[in-house]
Amino acid sequence: MKDHVVLTVAAFLTVVVATADASPPVYFLGTGHWYEVVNPASVTWNQARDSATALGGYLASIRSQAENDFIASILPSLEGCYIGGYEVSESTWVWVDSSDTFWDHGTAVEYSNWAVGEPNNSAGGENAAGMWGATNPPEIPGTWNDFRGDVVYGAPYSYCFIVEYDCLSSTIFGRGLRFDGVDDYVYVPPFANDNSALTVEARIRLEEIPTVSDFNIVSHLTGYSGYDLRVRGPGLLPHGTVEFSLPGAGLASNTVLQAGGCYHLAGTFDGTTMRLYIDGMLDAERTASATGTSWFQLNIGRNFYISSEHFKGDIDEVRLSRAAKAPSEFCLTGECTPDGSTALWHFDEASGDIALDAANAHDGTIYGASRVDNCACCTCPCHGDPQCDSVANLQDVVQTVNVAFRGATPETDPLCPRERTDVSCDGVTTVVDVVKAVNVAFRGANTATEFCNPCAP
Repeated sequence: MKDHVVLTVAAFLTVVVATADASPPVYFLGTGHWYEVVNPASVTWNQARDSATALGGYLASIRSQAENDFIASILPSLEGCYIGGYEVSESTWVWVDSSDTFWDHGTAVEYSNWAVGEPNNSAGGENAAGMWGATNPPEIPGTWNDFRGDVVYGAPYSYCFIVEYDCLSSTIFGRGLRFDGVDDYVYVPPFANDNSALTVEARIRLEEIPTVSDFNIVSHLTGYSGYDLRVRGPGLLPHGTVEFSLPGAGLASNTVLQAGGCYHLAGTFDGTTMRLYIDGMLDAERTASATGTSWFQLNIGRNFYISSEHFKGDIDEVRLSRAAKAPSEFCLTGECTPDGSTALWHFDEASGDIALDAANAHDGTIYGASRVDNCACCTCPCHGDPQCDSVANLQDVVQTVNVAFRGATPETDPLCPRERTDVSCDGVTTVVDVVKAVNVAFRGANTATEFCNPCAP
């Protein structure tokens, strides 16, 4: 629960969106953006727009079916939610984040997903867009409708709004532990953990990709039971991926982590299926068998069996749970709550070598790791941050990709053959070249920085 205070500068008045429920922001890989569902007691579209700005984002501006489907999937069971489309002039609709026109006098200019017959201005003055939710049949969830921007819709209507963030630059570590990758770790004496269903979560800042052996994050694993979570070094699995392991079953991420990046990692097991999440998004899954109860010491920052597997970077908010949590239950930001957990280490003690367990008194001993305060990291590529981004707008990125694909002939029109082997219009040999080109575009002069990270050592 939190109160969002919105300052409407033009009118010199303060609008309070009172007692607003807000789900933790979730990350969508398709856009590289974060999305937050805010469910206030009552609000107009105009107030929702201003609230989104005050929160550091904007009402969601939807540019593809994939993005629309993702947003629809995170909506609560409501009549609908406001999104960022509005009518700037008669029958011309634009997005709040850029003023890009997506609908003009009944014709789609860019992607749109209006419900049948919409927008129809049926009540007059309907100049703001919303997305239908799951509790308003016969409307199809995920389709759009036009509303009045200055009206609070009463019962039975109930409207949330979706805030989109280009980059959720937040304090990942209020106070965490920094591990040197050599011999730092936290030791927790043996305790029992029922592994028939479990979740292991941790927030990390990865200082570098391991080059010799794995970076172990959490290890409560014997040869017969338990689990561990690690970043893989050179070996059978792709270098820099995350692995969540149970005895006889390993699950590797499809995503390769980046040096300097901050991540929330979670491995879950419900008795039949292992799942691996990165920043709240499902990244990989596989079937597995139940593993019983483990009774063994737990190590954070190292693998007990392989002394060379020490983590290098920061670790915070390690939480173990007795159930397979859903992404909506993950602790992506802020201080985690015990929430029926087996164990929870905040690492926020002022001093000393004890890591207190906030859930069940499974206190650990800190060996070597140092405390780090208020380490702020961008948790997504920091487009718009002048410290590491010289790209003015999306068109710059599009042009960069075009140059990468077209090689020496960047002016070639879209009729250029799509085959990547056509040397007449393509000097790129692999998709990695394109990724590198986009990375350089987003990073501007700071091309070596994968993530803006002001607290890197």
